[in-house]
Amino acid sequence: MQKPVELYTDVFNHTNTQEEKLILELGKDHFACLVKNRETDAVEALELFELEDVNFDWNDTFYEVRSHSRILGRTYGQTHVFMNLEEAMILPASKMSTQAAEDYLSALYGDQGAHTIRFDKLSTEENIVNVYRIPNNIIDLISRNFLLVTSQHTYTCVLDEIAAKTHQHLSNFVSIQLYKSNMILSVLKNHKLQLIQSFPMNSEGDILYHLMNCCKQLDISLNTVQVELSGHFDTKDSLMEQLKKVVAKITLEAVASEGVFLLPDAQKHPMHFYAPYYKLSV
Repeated sequence: MQKPVELYTDVFNHTNTQEEKLILELGKDHFACLVKNRETDAVEALELFELEDVNFDWNDTFYEVRSHSRILGRTYGQTHVFMNLEEAMILPASKMSTQAAEDYLSALYGDQGAHTIRFDKLSTEENIVNVYRIPNNIIDLISRNFLLVTSQHTYTCVLDEIAAKTHQHLSNFVSIQLYKSNMILSVLKNHKLQLIQSFPMNSEGDILYHLMNCCKQLDISLNTVQVELSGHFDTKDSLMEQLKKVVAKITLEAVASEGVFLLPDAQKHPMHFYAPYYKLSV
């Protein structure tokens, strides 16, 4: 396990935890912890743990994370958990039922051990729901260790954030969030959501392949698409040069200049690196 990010403001060091909200994200290759000041809405602490073994036990991993975390050493009055798990899909609300969700997810991802089906309504799309399944051992882990917990899937956060940008007249738009070993790719065509899905990522070639393949399958011209990037990549890598050759426009997702992102230690990574985690607090 690696801990590439550990940022704490003086406010975090001296604030009563009842004034703070704990935000967690559980992913197949990472565990992120944020503390949001409920009065200012600023992120006052951020920790990122990168997980080495994809076949880890969630209980063992959590206790290892907690033993190296300043954030998890406190008790919070409110906790929100994001499930960044690949077994999720978007369904029309008219087709939504627990059995339908079970059938669709099983057809797409195969059978799973003991799990629970959950669904999120999108704040801006009344006719679409995000359905997903969570292993019961994760649900048990969260309920044993945290109080007043709410949860949702990371896809829901991503899609709500993209919908908030519709005023920018994004017709053909692709959002790519890069993590240590996977990516979340979201596609709009003619302002309409077409796809959100997680893909494995081992090289820059994987990013280009999934982008170009999705655009081809959805009949979207690369000459008209705007790509927004965030997460684990360096603008000096060849990825940017390759993308500039094939897409019309590239932007980098930003974070607010506040809280932990003003700390000198935050400069160890470019600001777009933090964007997938920052948006969890918005």
